[in-house]
Amino acid sequence: MAVISIGNPKGGAGKTTLALVLADTLATNGARVTVIDADPNAIIEKWAQKRERAGRDLPYRVIPRPTQAEMISTMALLQKS
Repeated sequence: MAVISIGNPKGGAGKTTLALVLADTLATNGARVTVIDADPNAIIEKWAQKRERAGRDLPYRVIPRPTQAEMISTMALLQKS
């Protein structure tokens, strides 16, 4: 399983946009994609909820707001699935 991490301490640098575009492109091309939204603002989670409320399928799985301790176990579980 490949893992791509996007990080930058500066707000407004395009991290969320890059994550959404990359995840969508990979999923469109047949990859099984999970986005772990560790941003405290949870913008990707909010986007996913909005799509679901509109009755639209999600192109990939979104796991919102893991704690630092949960991040390691979450990634370990994803590797097994």
